[in-house]
Formats: sequence, structure tokens, C-alpha cells
Amino acid sequence: MKKLPRVPSRTTLGFAFSILDRALREGLLERKFGKDEVAEVCEWFTIDGELECVFCGSRDVMRWDHLVPVRYGGSTVLGNMVPSCQPCDDSKQHYDFEEWMMKSTKGSLKARGVVNIKARIKKLKRYQEKYNFHPKDVDNLIPEQISKKIAKLRKELELFLNVS
Repeated sequence: MKKLPRVPSRTTLGFAFSILDRALREGLLERKFGKDEVAEVCEWFTIDGELECVFCGSRDVMRWDHLVPVRYGGSTVLGNMVPSCQPCDDSKQHYDFEEWMMKSTKGSLKARGVVNIKARIKKLKRYQEKYNFHPKDVDNLIPEQISKKIAKLRKELELFLNVS
């Protein structure tokens, strides 16, 4: 029998609020990542004529990743956007790239046998320095009354969902 696709999982309230939080943060952060910026990033991370995942070196680049996650003030700009394969992007999630790259946990670069990790980290830091990338303190940009309203809304929705 042919393998069936996964049954869709339920969207939880926690997931919905994480998307809301990300949208709010992204709206406050700079976004300048068009064709010219993509071309420049490709120059940095193309090896032997092929674009590769900045983390593991895979040529199966499928995504753009924020080195510094949006959650921690990572804008969508040169110096923070990098090409990534799906396994690295999924494994890295919202972690600090250097910390994640040095981990020995399941799905990590070490566990997958990736070599030259320290050299890769060094190249990523040079990339950030070249474009003078520094994360923004987004928490200070979100007005306190908005944070309180979101927390209140979340509690009200949790109560509503528990009653229904």
C-alpha cells in the first residue's frame, strides 16, 4: 500500500499566539531582502558554482533562515538571512546559530557528521560583520499596553476553549 500523507495536526492556541508574536515582531523590524540582496547572499555562499546550506554544506537549499531569529530581534536583511536546507532550518528553530551548530543533540550538525563547523561559524560571523548586522531589542519596541492586551486575550481564549 502506498504511504499516506500525515494527518494534519491541530493548531493549538500556543502556536497561534507564537505566530501573532512573530508577526508583531516582524512588523517592527527592518525588512530589506529583495533580488539584489538575494544575489549578494548567493555570492557569499556559492561554492564551486552551487549554492549550499550555510550550516551543513548540503546543495539541497530549500529555505532562507534568519541567523538571529525574529524572536530575538533578527531582521530580514543582509547579514542575517542565509540559505539553508530543510533539515538544518527545522533543527535550528529559534536557537542561536553558534550554540545550535556546536550541539551534539539529535539532528545537530555533529550528530549528522558535518565537518568544519568552527570554520562555518567563523564565516557566518564575518558575513554578519560585513553587513554590520546587529539584532534589535524588539521587546522595548512593543508598547506595554499591547503586551498586556495580548496576554489578556490569550487567557480569555483559553477560558473560552476550555468551556466549549
